[in-house]
Amino acid sequence: IKKGSKSLEVIYWKTLEFENDEKVTRIPFLRYYNVFNIECIDGIKLKLPTKYVNDPIDQCETIISEMSSKPIIEHGGDKPYYNWKEDKIKVPQRDNFILSDEYYATLFHELAHSTGHESRLNRETCMKPSPYGSRDYCKEELVAEIATCFLCGEAGIANNVVDNSSAYIQFWLERL
Repeated sequence: IKKGSKSLEVIYWKTLEFENDEKVTRIPFLRYYNVFNIECIDGIKLKLPTKYVNDPIDQCETIISEMSSKPIIEHGGDKPYYNWKEDKIKVPQRDNFILSDEYYATLFHELAHSTGHESRLNRETCMKPSPYGSRDYCKEELVAEIATCFLCGEAGIANNVVDNSSAYIQFWLERL
């Protein structure tokens, strides 16, 4: 691993089911991993997948373009986020996502965070720094993902991203 490289936290979760005497026991299974981008590692020869070809989705583009007072949207990097101090969204390029739907769901999530900016709804959970996993942090993630579900439904892409959204909502609900 190259000196100075930073890892990202990846969360894997599922429900394990055990059947015992016709009774099903469900146990949540959750693991956290710190992973590095392949570009941060020396000495490994790996053929990276080609970029995905994802066409714009007109209805999604319309929703984004018609958002009044929207934040700055920049593309690049490998981690999406909303910076409330600069009122700016950073999202990876669309061709980094397997499906266009996933790109738009990610962008909608960050746009939903931006609605909490002081120039819009001035949502307290968005405008004050909260430690990762705190009650306010969980609430803000839930607000953003539920808004994402509505926007994906409006755009006609909800069926392709509903499983990811459901898992994400369940994850944050369990932390409240």
